[in-house]
Amino acid sequence: MNEQKEALLTDWPESDASQQDNVILASLIRQRRCLIICLAFSHILFFFAILFSSVFRIPKTPDGESNIYSPARSAIKHTIKNDFATNHSHYGLYNGVPNKENDDSWRQLVKPTYFSVREQEMESANMPMSDAIQLEEGGYLGALAVYHQLHCLRRLRVYLYKEAYYNNDDLKYVSNGPMDDYTHAHLADHCIEALRLLVMCRGDVSLYTFTWAKEYPDATKNILSRVNSSRQCVNWENLESWARERAVPWNPRLVDPNGEIVVGNS
Repeated sequence: MNEQKEALLTDWPESDASQQDNVILASLIRQRRCLIICLAFSHILFFFAILFSSVFRIPKTPDGESNIYSPARSAIKHTIKNDFATNHSHYGLYNGVPNKENDDSWRQLVKPTYFSVREQEMESANMPMSDAIQLEEGGYLGALAVYHQLHCLRRLRVYLYKEAYYNNDDLKYVSNGPMDDYTHAHLADHCIEALRLLVMCRGDVSLYTFTWAKEYPDATKNILSRVNSSRQCVNWENLESWARERAVPWNPRLVDPNGEIVVGNS
């Protein structure tokens, strides 16, 4: 009876126990190998995932905008604004009938249009240097796109108010004269198209609503858009500060293809 109890308490004979130990050991070794292989494979996948994301994706700024290279990228900060004109009687620094104040404001606004682009910045932007215009002081002549757009708006304003900017003799060339053909081509075919591309590129989705225009004689047939909804804007003071620090004169001294020094916009 004691032998039977002892047999019940023993899992298996000694020879079988040794065999079972070998089976367990082999199983543990296989599990360890599988674990090592899985860890190695996961590390390889992680490495290629990091490599793929760094090579093929376009980095994103916190607001989701593609971080395409620009020398002025560090100057871009965003703010929320809703101070947009809501009626046709609102006049600020840049609108209304031409006068000394708004003319000076426009002149100061476009003053830092040109700046010196460094060689490293040209390379980072994938801009060719073989035919780029060099500055006498070094670097290459450049401008931020926003200043070209402001230039177009300013030229449109001058043309619309041409009687205020040209005397009677000059008006003959600007209105229905030789200069008029160039002006129409420059403004209509170039500037308006450039601004159209910009507007469609940015695709501002700020909400506009409408109200009845009570100041008009028949308020039931005239509606007025309310355009003062909040929107995310570039902090213009930051960007303008960068542009003024890097600006070159409006009439920059340039190196022409023959190595001669010429004055731009002269």
